[in-house]
Amino acid sequence: MFITQTSDAVFDAERNLAADIYEPNEPNGAAIILIHGGGWAGGDKSADADLATFYAEAGYLTVVPNYSLTPTAYFPQPNEDIAHAIEWLKASSYEFARDRIAAVGYSVGGTMAAEMAIRLGIPAISLSGMFANDIWLATHPDLEAKPLAEVAKVHPDVVGPAGPVGPVDQFYKWFLLNYFNGDASKAESSSPVYRVNEKTGSMLLVNSYHELTPVSEVTAMQQALADHHVPVWVRLISGTRHAKAYFEDVKADTLRFLADVLDVAEAL
Repeated sequence: MFITQTSDAVFDAERNLAADIYEPNEPNGAAIILIHGGGWAGGDKSADADLATFYAEAGYLTVVPNYSLTPTAYFPQPNEDIAHAIEWLKASSYEFARDRIAAVGYSVGGTMAAEMAIRLGIPAISLSGMFANDIWLATHPDLEAKPLAEVAKVHPDVVGPAGPVGPVDQFYKWFLLNYFNGDASKAESSSPVYRVNEKTGSMLLVNSYHELTPVSEVTAMQQALADHHVPVWVRLISGTRHAKAYFEDVKADTLRFLADVLDVAEAL
């Protein structure tokens, strides 16, 4: 299936934010917001042409937005940017059913995908998202927070070409605190697990057993969704790969989930 790509479609001129659009030539009538990772401090939509192409070739109108990064902006601005991108898409002339849209994200993008499920009631896929920031920080009070580059100098084995390999707790603490500009009092309010409600969209949660994001993040969100009777799918995989690094192993699962929650014919 062929697709049409449009780069740098501006959806927020004030913040200079744009999105890349991947249009399928054989659309299935549904759309995806694809949210990149990067610890809220880095990353860019251009890195996700591979995932966007995959979903567009499966029939989904796929939109990959940029969002505000630190130190330009901190929590909750990235969430506001993604919500704005969804509003912009719904108001656009692109052809798709406005009630058939899902959020897909990896790493912190997975966190924000869950945020959109809570805020807008749309389905979401999270690959290695973080959901209970305050609990993790409370259990690591004496751990020194360090940027990934500093951790890599001491432990080069934990940082591979695709990013962290296995748990990197010092970096994990660094980017969580950096998200709130060092104000740990915002850890609870930034944790999506506490805002799940009966209107939250269905979720697919994926994580490796021994990666950067602890499995406890998935189990906490799974329990919150179950407590509010929200359908939830969970896939835990072996090894240390984080987020996009294991996508090949779970891409079929993501298509099955999307086909189910968006009521489209499954493309495999």
